[in-house]
Amino acid sequence: MNRLFLSGTIDSDIEFYSSPKGEKILIFSLLNEDKRFSIEVVHKKKAMEDMDIRKTDNIIVEGALAKIKKGNQFTFRVEANKIFKTEV
Repeated sequence: MNRLFLSGTIDSDIEFYSSPKGEKILIFSLLNEDKRFSIEVVHKKKAMEDMDIRKTDNIIVEGALAKIKKGNQFTFRVEANKIFKTEV
């Protein structure tokens, strides 16, 4: 099973897209607390009413790690099922 939990800080502007199926797609980078890496997070939802997150928020992401091709390179991103905002 490919399931992971990551915690960190949103360190990029959040990009919003809509898929042809009507899903709302958020894309942003999550900076790990060790400041060692940043990973792209993609979250698909039908509704956005409960997504009150913004740059610099601390969050926990639950999802699966996916390998994607960008140009001539492969990279990793998290395909999130749930995003939880946390308090510091």
